[in-house]
Amino acid sequence: MRHLVLLAVALLMVVSTGCRPRDIREARHVVAASAQSLQLVDLQLAEEYKDAADVCLHGSQSRAQYDKCIDDWDYASELLSRTRLQLFQVQYSIDLWEATGKADQFKREACVYLEKAAELQTLLDTLKSSAHVALPEFQC
Repeated sequence: MRHLVLLAVALLMVVSTGCRPRDIREARHVVAASAQSLQLVDLQLAEEYKDAADVCLHGSQSRAQYDKCIDDWDYASELLSRTRLQLFQVQYSIDLWEATGKADQFKREACVYLEKAAELQTLLDTLKSSAHVALPEFQC
């Protein structure tokens, strides 16, 4: 199975740097790469979700049993969407950083993004998914 990596390491490197214009460009590139990586995680999760749905469907005798069986996979899909939306917030905060010269909002939004990505990885691990969100040790 494919092992997918979210480029949070690069985002963290940008978070920890100063407010030079070069850092804004780097931040935009990292967000674009992270978005592409999330898309790959989404594709892998979709394949695994389909397989899980088949297992749940064949192993359930009622709708309630099916819902319980697929619940964590539904939550993973929802959490992936929330993580993607947070990445949009990071993008917006880069625009704000560029307009004001202040990176405070970017740093806050990037930390929220990293928290969501870490939560997503924890859930993917619980589900034994082959999709992977690589996150370094970091305190916001």
